[in-house]
Amino acid sequence: MSEKPQPQTIPATVHLTIRGRRVELNMSVPDAKVPSAAMLPVFRKVAEDLVELGVAEGEAAGRKVSCKKGCGACCRQLVPISPIEARQIALVVERMEPARRAAVLQRFASARRRLEQEQMLETLSQPEQFSNEHMRLLGREYFELGIPCPFLEDESCSIYHDRPITCREYLVTSPAENCAFPTAENISMIDLPAGPVWTAVARFETSHKGRLRWVPLILALDFSANSDDEPAKRSGKQWAQEFITRIASRAQNAQPQMNS
Repeated sequence: MSEKPQPQTIPATVHLTIRGRRVELNMSVPDAKVPSAAMLPVFRKVAEDLVELGVAEGEAAGRKVSCKKGCGACCRQLVPISPIEARQIALVVERMEPARRAAVLQRFASARRRLEQEQMLETLSQPEQFSNEHMRLLGREYFELGIPCPFLEDESCSIYHDRPITCREYLVTSPAENCAFPTAENISMIDLPAGPVWTAVARFETSHKGRLRWVPLILALDFSANSDDEPAKRSGKQWAQEFITRIASRAQNAQPQMNS
């Protein structure tokens, strides 16, 4: 079966003033109505461009990123991702060759059983129903369980190209060894110029109470299997404009320009 042709794209340029500095973001958006998953490359690129800005600012202040391949302590944290990314994670697993898919599915299942044993599963299945403070404390308990991300192999991410935006945004400048025993005092992170971009993606879907709807990466397959309310298709321009507007609300003077 032949693959569906990809929609044509149009260039988009966005000008933001962040911390008194004018930033230009360039991207290509689909020139057609597309599902949310088709916009992930755009969302990821914007996140990475802003992360690069944060890294440059950190280096100018003498703080260099200490993250490196083989340092997977952060891959045992409770990783929040958007519903859009949760569905994409399930698709990534589905497309794996059979032997590898079976191994990854086993890791997800093992983690789920552990969460059930620790009586965390119900809470993590509906995290938006609980306060930020409650989830922060639960995140600490989760980390202490030492559950590795199902995609962690040899202490490195095995789906690096498809990793969630949260993972792209989590960079530290403190000594790498501190990440095994993180505290507010011994971990220094790169300051994201416009805040975490993954939340701007998550806001395309909210809970019935209007709260930010997010999914723990470790339960991405559960969410995808039980989610039937994916956002309706929109034009690439519409997706991009709403996305950038959210980011701009945390920066200053945003002027999105969609040029064909």
